Amino acid sequence: MKILGMIFFSLVLLYGDTTTNTITNILQEPLKLKKCYTDYEKWHEYSGYVTLALLGATMLTKFDRDMHEGFGTATAVSMIGTSTIGLIAHKNDVFDLSKGFKAKHWHSILGALATVAMVATLATAPEDSHAAFGVAGGVMATASFIIVKW
Repeated sequence: MKILGMIFFSLVLLYGDTTTNTITNILQEPLKLKKCYTDYEKWHEYSGYVTLALLGATMLTKFDRDMHEGFGTATAVSMIGTSTIGLIAHKNDVFDLSKGFKAKHWHSILGALATVAMVATLATAPEDSHAAFGVAGGVMATASFIIVKW
């Protein structure tokens, strides 16, 4: 049942219609699915804000191991989600270099590298070296946010 739910959720993400109730459209007209990415851009933006907040909470809870581990795991999972939604929302823009290399390309590269760094942070978590990955991921995520906003 969980797999069916994940498949259905994936279909809604990829082929959702933003003007009417997506679930109703898919059930009533399964062959007339529309692609519209405006909602995904907002999801990506808000998800990025949540990720940065979790990143800050992870850094601030260094004194409490349990809270730090929880926030760190949530940050890494949130970064994976944010990167995935961003790729879905901007898949046509990210890979289009016809007008040159723009700020959105730097945003994508830094976001992807930050995600890899956060996953590496979790993989090396009990060791002292995990902090270097965490700091690198945090710096790249923050730089990615700054590039796209300013």
